[in-house]
Amino acid sequence: MTIIAHGSRAQRIIMKASDNQLLVLVQGDPTGKHLIDSLREGLEHGIFRPKMRVLVDMSEFVGIVDCSAVFAMGGMIPPDNSTTGCLSRIAYVVGDNALDALIKFAGVLFDRSNHRAFDNRADAVKWLLELN
Repeated sequence: MTIIAHGSRAQRIIMKASDNQLLVLVQGDPTGKHLIDSLREGLEHGIFRPKMRVLVDMSEFVGIVDCSAVFAMGGMIPPDNSTTGCLSRIAYVVGDNALDALIKFAGVLFDRSNHRAFDNRADAVKWLLELN
């Protein structure tokens, strides 16, 4: 398992990767730099793969979304160019409906993956584990 963390307890991003599964915890008010640094380190460790199951838990996020960092992220992570089987699934646990716009934006950046928002982790994990 690979664990990547950037930021302090009040503003951090933590990534935990194992095989084709990735957990991303967004806590407090992390900066765009925390996001970009986390992604760069993840790329260095080779944690991004086709057909991944990704859980992005933003239930503890209380900040402002750095759209320029999110846009930069779209150019950093390799696309899922799988031609057979299921594509990557990305489940977002959000505590606020205002984050729906961010999820739609991510869906445009990563249009070869399936994106869906949830209000709790249990339903998100259930969806990630479903076969399609």
